[in-house]
Amino acid sequence: MLSAMKLLEEETCVRFKKGQGIGNYVDIRDSNYCSSNLGQVKGKQKIEFGKYCEMTGTAVHELTHSLGIGHEMARFDRDTYVIVVESNIIDSYKYNFKKLTSSNSYNPVPFEYGSVMMYGPKDFAVGSYETIIPKDNDYYYTMGFQLTSFLDYKRLNIAYDCMCKNSTITCKNGGYPHPNNCNKCFCPDGFGGQLCGQIKADQIYTATSSWKSQTVSSNLELVLYDNFTIITFAINGQDTKSMEIQLLEAPTMQCQSKCPINGVEIKYLNNRSIRNPVQCCPDSTQWNVVKTSKNNPTFIRFYARSGFNNLNVKFRYRLI
Repeated sequence: MLSAMKLLEEETCVRFKKGQGIGNYVDIRDSNYCSSNLGQVKGKQKIEFGKYCEMTGTAVHELTHSLGIGHEMARFDRDTYVIVVESNIIDSYKYNFKKLTSSNSYNPVPFEYGSVMMYGPKDFAVGSYETIIPKDNDYYYTMGFQLTSFLDYKRLNIAYDCMCKNSTITCKNGGYPHPNNCNKCFCPDGFGGQLCGQIKADQIYTATSSWKSQTVSSNLELVLYDNFTIITFAINGQDTKSMEIQLLEAPTMQCQSKCPINGVEIKYLNNRSIRNPVQCCPDSTQWNVVKTSKNNPTFIRFYARSGFNNLNVKFRYRLI
């Protein structure tokens, strides 16, 4: 929980202060559940946080609830993106899936399957049935992925008026002035530098018109972030050409709903800010399928849970 508070304080203007149990406050207690009140309820409000809530992303999820942000699959515009199968949800948990209205929810950023506020496809299911079905099936394994996204932070920054209104800098690639330093930009995945104009990657490759293959393994320098080890690869291309990328092999991937152990994300969508499909199962719609990207550079990010960072993934790429 303290790690989650630290993350939110680093990337937003929200601050957490240890209190004395007086006035309006949050009481964080040990529990067998992971739950929180939605927004301020006056006086004491609870966050229940137990042994099954070990991911930092889960703690961010509950803290974000206490700050007034609801579930992604409960957004008033959710029907455009997902099908919620109410008959498959355990009765006592159906309230978590209840669709909000435009007047009682706050959504200043696009819907995101990879939001830390999103449930997995079988969460709170009767048996092994699906409770949420994405209308874009590429995102099936991404739903419930417990890594706080760029848009998760941005939503809080807008909601709490953290945005730098008087900043004179112009950020690139979808970044915006950082609420904790208005002279530097808060950058989407893969970018860094003062204005988000620099590539921030562990390895950089250059695509040509011929297929090139690369194998990623965990003997590279790894960066621990939010309970995941992340390796970022950048593939440079040409602004006038598109790029094709194909995932070929992943013998060490552990195929599970929500990709809680490891996963791979090709950032091929034109919107640099949004999380692309995260995959961990070779039977998914992303594996051995050629993805086309107009982004230069295009990033590939590999995720491994701390303690499970034995990555071994092969991919190839070319310009077209």
